[in-house]
Amino acid sequence: MPSGKKKRILFSPLDWGIGHASRSIFLIRQLAETGFEVLLAADGPSFPLLKSVFPDLDIIRLPFYRIRYSQHIPAVWKIFFSLLSILKAIRREHKSTIEIVKKYGIDVIVSDNRYGVYHKDVASIIVIHQLKIRLPSGISFLEPVLFRWHMKFLSKFDRIWVPDFAGLPYLAGALSHPSNVPQPIRNKVRYGGIISRFMVPEYSKVYPVRKIFDVVVVLSGPEPQRSVLEKILIRKLRKRSWKVLIIRGIPWKKQGGSVYGNIQLVSHLPPNLFYTYLKKATYIISRAGYTSIMDLAVLGRSALLIPTPGQTEQEYLADYLAAGNYFVIMPQKNINIEKAFKQLEQTRPFPLREVKNFAEEIFQWSKE
Repeated sequence: MPSGKKKRILFSPLDWGIGHASRSIFLIRQLAETGFEVLLAADGPSFPLLKSVFPDLDIIRLPFYRIRYSQHIPAVWKIFFSLLSILKAIRREHKSTIEIVKKYGIDVIVSDNRYGVYHKDVASIIVIHQLKIRLPSGISFLEPVLFRWHMKFLSKFDRIWVPDFAGLPYLAGALSHPSNVPQPIRNKVRYGGIISRFMVPEYSKVYPVRKIFDVVVVLSGPEPQRSVLEKILIRKLRKRSWKVLIIRGIPWKKQGGSVYGNIQLVSHLPPNLFYTYLKKATYIISRAGYTSIMDLAVLGRSALLIPTPGQTEQEYLADYLAAGNYFVIMPQKNINIEKAFKQLEQTRPFPLREVKNFAEEIFQWSKE
């Protein structure tokens, strides 16, 4: 436990959607409760989410490149064509990080997937589940080049914290356990076990609610694909016998109302209600983002996973976990609700194991 003068930690999650900020809630809570002074740095959707969950912590703006996926161009191509802008954004955020460290007297940096949030003179940790980034089959020949580039960015950090288990079964499969990681990078890797906002004690209790939903839909990710899936699922679930709750994953917007009688839309839910509705639902539908998958694994729940089209990480995760009979996968363009729900009844929960204390690990590192 920290003693004497509190160490000041800068914690900054990526702001492509709210997944990285959501999964960071558990780690930030551990750091604050252990006695560190935590300064949050975020932008986009992550900013209002973290501000609402941690009203007593200071939070500053740290912008990044805001990618917007296309309705017609696969996500991986959109990112590929945006690489130059992303690299410029990484340089800008690194420059901003240097200024923040000087201004606020930062002792430790924790970056969730932000490659520019590090400092050569300050203990810097990156939280990342992808040690390997997959490309679609058409350009898979570029993976070795991308891998070397990825390792170069990871080498800037003193520690690499992977939110997955060290032993089989892995939740992220080959993404978190590639065989060809160079030894200098491998020496920095620590597997901490999966993390979720639902591991915070007050967020993991079933609260009394007036209405129970048969189907809960969890939407997430950048536009326009978030809205595309929302419209598809409203069309497929309306005027059915199920009571449906669609959690839209847009915490910065006002709450919605009912749609077509049996469907209720909400922009976002506080973690305690989110936990309650997911726990009580008969069926769950979700994107295949890693944060959503970790949340479901912690809940002991399976779901119909619908990967964002062209997002190779989500497609791999969904295929990998469906092969283990932990989840069901269907493509966005060909969703069969009845078939999916029947398959869900045959799935099994993902086996959970020990999770390391992130704050205690940081305290030990800072003493080295």
